[in-house]
Amino acid sequence: MRVIAFLAFWIGWLIVGYGAFWEWFKGVCPVGGCSGLFVLIYLPSILVGLFVWAILGVTLSIVIIAVLPSRRPVPIPPEGRYSTGQEIQLGDRVRMGTSPETEGDVVHLPARGQVQSGYDPSKSSQLAVGFVVRGRDGELHHYLVANPHVVLLARSGGATAGES
Repeated sequence: MRVIAFLAFWIGWLIVGYGAFWEWFKGVCPVGGCSGLFVLIYLPSILVGLFVWAILGVTLSIVIIAVLPSRRPVPIPPEGRYSTGQEIQLGDRVRMGTSPETEGDVVHLPARGQVQSGYDPSKSSQLAVGFVVRGRDGELHHYLVANPHVVLLARSGGATAGES
């Protein structure tokens, strides 16, 4: 995004600068051409003007780059782990939000080929990564990675999240 804005700015800046210079040049030099006086008097002022134009352009482009937001990658927990760092296991009781109604069990780990007994793997056979949670209402939820809203409540062995 910053590079595109930077290039667009400079292309526009150069077009406007060249257009302004050309209009000024046509007013100073008649159609027949310019004399040696042009070279001695006007050329240095043109060069100073172009230098000032370039300095203004550099200053404004630095401001543009500083103001535009940069895209910083959001840290993603490694696959197969909750955002707390604990490993996702088959049968884990998780909450997928803030309300108790959003609780469910991890029923399929496609990358490991693990399926909870009683769950039909054909419902999510096209998946290769992430994990599948069956909610209380029976709905299936597929997550590529565990975001911070997916919270481990208990392990399948009955241990709570802090005990594993």
